[in-house]
Amino acid sequence: MNIMILAAGLSRRMGSAKLALPMGRQTILQRTVNNACLSRADNVYVVLNDDYDFLREDIEAFPVTCILNKYPEEGMSSSIKVGMKKVIQTDDDLMVMLADQPDIKPDLINRLIQSHQTSGSLITQPEYNDGIGHPVIFSRPLFNELLKVEGDEGGKKIIRKYSHKRTLVMIDMEQPTDIDTKEDYYRYLQKDKVVENE
Repeated sequence: MNIMILAAGLSRRMGSAKLALPMGRQTILQRTVNNACLSRADNVYVVLNDDYDFLREDIEAFPVTCILNKYPEEGMSSSIKVGMKKVIQTDDDLMVMLADQPDIKPDLINRLIQSHQTSGSLITQPEYNDGIGHPVIFSRPLFNELLKVEGDEGGKKIIRKYSHKRTLVMIDMEQPTDIDTKEDYYRYLQKDKVVENE
């Protein structure tokens, strides 16, 4: 299984490079990358904004392949397409993760991988208590369609098109927090402190 972490966003709502913000002893990006690397995935690719070289330095100690997106303003699809050019050279299926969801832990990743490999579905997604979310696994037969995605929708059209060939994995928790704004970040830090003290 390949994992592609989309980390090339412009952080417009945060007003700064949110993935470099501290989260305990790591940054947001480091925590997400670490979770992916601790999973049973074979390869981890991280798609970064070409203007944010410091993020590549933040994860240079991890066993990942960094891919630079020179056109992040074109939306999530630009990151998927530039990443797919590397992933398509492998024989494995692909899990797409969002870099700003550090609560996607290795055991969750492994449950999705196990279900996907057992079911033989084209797509596998987690179904949380409050809805269907990320990360998403796409099988190799969908790779050519992923190379053609446009705008900021990512793989949503593909997911809708093949919803009848999708496996949903029940996850007994709320959807992982997207850290998009300063308010999201500070709320997450408070929650993180509570979890650490339990």
